Amino acid sequence: MKSINYLKFTVLSIVFLLLLQSCVSKKQILYLQDVDTINSQEVTYNNHTLQVDDILKISVGALIPEAA
Repeated sequence: MKSINYLKFTVLSIVFLLLLQSCVSKKQILYLQDVDTINSQEVTYNNHTLQVDDILKISVGALIPEAA
């Protein structure tokens, strides 16, 4: 009986320690840092045009094949 209680205590302690280690402050999360400076950057796009003898691959997929 004591060994079962000891095992439960050990497992719960390990789980609790793992949960504590997974906590991260907001400052360490990359996508929340410098939001104002990222939003002010200009996005550039390359304008590609199709030319003769270009090879294209078009894939269409769906969960239900009849819908595609």
